[in-house]
Amino acid sequence: MGYLNSISGLQADGAPVSGGGLSQDGKFGYGYASCPGKRSSMEDFYETLIDSVDGEIVGLFGVFDGHGGAQVAEYVKQNLFGNLLRHPKFITDTKSAIGGADLHVVL
Repeated sequence: MGYLNSISGLQADGAPVSGGGLSQDGKFGYGYASCPGKRSSMEDFYETLIDSVDGEIVGLFGVFDGHGGAQVAEYVKQNLFGNLLRHPKFITDTKSAIGGADLHVVL
């Protein structure tokens, strides 16, 4: 799996994070960028993943908004895609897989 991780959306020098990726077969590409807003700290997270499931190439992209705290957004970033890909109906019934992604957040 090719996760692109950014804890704060900023590089160590405070510059915005940006980049992109390409699927293994070279047929699908994407780009991303993250920069801080008005708050003193970044509470948002993002994740990207291109993988193969049951012979199908899938792209998963998420932006997880902290809304006053980073804990839940970080938890979802770390768990959502793995839970979706492991769901037995991910390819055949994606809506059901999203509903059954089992993201139980305990703060």
